[in-house]
Amino acid sequence: MRNRIWGKVLVTAAAAVLAAAVLAFLYYYVTAARMAAELDGLKTAVSEYESAQTAAYIVVSDVKAGNYVQMADVMKVCVPQDILPQNAVTDEAELSNMLYRTDLSANTCLTADLLTDMVLSDDMRELDVVMTEVPIGLAAGDYIDVRIAYPMGQDFIALPHKKVVAINGNVVKLIVEEVDFYANESMKADYGAYQAVRIYGAKYVEAGIQNAAAAYYPVSADILKIEILDPNIDTGDFSNTLKRRRELEEQLIAADLVEKNDKVTANKERLKDLYEEAERVYAALQEEKERKANQEAGQTSENLTHLN
Repeated sequence: MRNRIWGKVLVTAAAAVLAAAVLAFLYYYVTAARMAAELDGLKTAVSEYESAQTAAYIVVSDVKAGNYVQMADVMKVCVPQDILPQNAVTDEAELSNMLYRTDLSANTCLTADLLTDMVLSDDMRELDVVMTEVPIGLAAGDYIDVRIAYPMGQDFIALPHKKVVAINGNVVKLIVEEVDFYANESMKADYGAYQAVRIYGAKYVEAGIQNAAAAYYPVSADILKIEILDPNIDTGDFSNTLKRRRELEEQLIAADLVEKNDKVTANKERLKDLYEEAERVYAALQEEKERKANQEAGQTSENLTHLN
């Protein structure tokens, strides 16, 4: 009797264990299936999220207009397509040899309209320009026009749209071209010849957006002669420069309020003779310059023909 009782107990216990195992299996199966479904859903959501992301570039610190884009200054980020600017830069290649059009603050997303390209010419150099007045707040990376002003109000742009490299007191280091060296020498000569002459800088508000001004300062006759002899400079319009320079000097000589240093002549007739002679001499020099240039161009063309 007792054995039958124990047998029933064991059968019941075994059935209970089996039932628990079945229930546990079913629970695990259902839970695993649900978790797998949830995981698939998450994977799908992540995939959809990633597919909706686009690479973009932001600046990691404040940058100044006119400076080249350096990869150390930018960071690649993923941005949802629905908030990405339409013309955002999405490829690193788009940043190569580009400059900032305007000052940008950190975390700004780079777009095509915020960048510009600048071609460096072979004659670009650094030049130290001494100024009587340096703009307050001027910093390396800014762009300025260097101007010269005379005491009677004549004011000219001599070096337009020049990038500031460094500032040491009233000496500003600029990136310039060949022709700018002559303009600078002429300004220094005028500063020494006429009293109360000012050489100063005018900073561009947004260098990358604003167009460069045109230089219209007429260099001195002596400097113009050197320019004509320089084969690196186009002096086809020398006659106009000489005319405007003569007008400037006649105004300065005629002005009683303009103080002149001893070496400046006050003889208007002599000035007229000097400029008429310069016109004749410079015309001959310009003609010879053009003749040599045409001769060299013809020789180069002939050499290329032989090579082909």
